[in-house]
Amino acid sequence: MNYRIGHGFDRHRLEDGNGVVLGGVSIACEKQTIAHSDGDVLLHAVTDAIYSAIGDGDIGVHFPNTDEENKDADSTAFLAHALERSKTLGFSIVNVSATIICDAPRIAGVRNEINASVSTMLGAPVHVQGKTTEGCQTIDAIDVHAVALLSQGTCS
Repeated sequence: MNYRIGHGFDRHRLEDGNGVVLGGVSIACEKQTIAHSDGDVLLHAVTDAIYSAIGDGDIGVHFPNTDEENKDADSTAFLAHALERSKTLGFSIVNVSATIICDAPRIAGVRNEINASVSTMLGAPVHVQGKTTEGCQTIDAIDVHAVALLSQGTCS
């Protein structure tokens, strides 16, 4: 069995607005992401973690923010592309762990819904945790670190 670990990171600035999307889950709050696509920073980081694990560039290579076709694009399409490329190479997702870092919105109340949403997309266990910056962040933003474990082949 061949295992690969990939790390993904993404950051989106926030502005006043009517909610954010994390892991395909709409979260009502007084913020929104500033982004070329739908701004789902969690799916962007998970997508990059998968590309990293298979050594296939990153989200910017496959879906550049300079391409108008990607304007307001649904991030689930980015994730689906990374999954398809990994499957083509014979890999499957073992699990994903992600940390969402922001002061708002609070993640605790929607963590289970986010876990279930991303787990359904990946067909694998997902664990998301939320952390605040304890007021140390100078720019209003959401950061996400994601780690994906992939396997290729079968046990003998």
